[in-house]
This record gives sequence, C-alpha cells and structure tokens, in this order.
Amino acid sequence: MRKYLFEKANWFIINHKVKILSETEYSMRVGVGKYEAVVKYQNHKFIWLCNCKHGSTNKTCSHILAAMTYLTLKKCL
Repeated sequence: MRKYLFEKANWFIINHKVKILSETEYSMRVGVGKYEAVVKYQNHKFIWLCNCKHGSTNKTCSHILAAMTYLTLKKCL
C-alpha cells in the first residue's frame, strides 16, 4: 500500500476528524472527515465500504484505514 494512505489516516485521527455515527448489531457507520466509512459483519467476514471515490469501488482508502484504527484504539482505551 502507499505510504500517503497511512499518513492521511493518521492526520484524520490526530485532528479528531473521526467519530462514530451509528452502531447496529452487524454494522457500524463512522464519519471520517466529510465521508462515511461503513463496516459490516457478513458471512463471517468484515466488509469495509466508504462513500469516497476509491472506497465506493471496494478499494482501501485512507478513510477506511482511519476508521479501522479509530475503532481499534477506541476499544483499547
């Protein structure tokens, strides 16, 4: 993966641009900047989607990385 994806994801977390919007039993919506990342648990797999240009085509984007990191850190704190 490209280094700039991780740098941009780190920028979102440092500047507090990440927040949980909604949570259900099998999915969670996370606001990252002006975009939304959605994580779904389906058929024993996690599916990450984002409504940005790259995330909507099921590619990894910095918004998804920021949401993943935020959810991981949020549960550890």
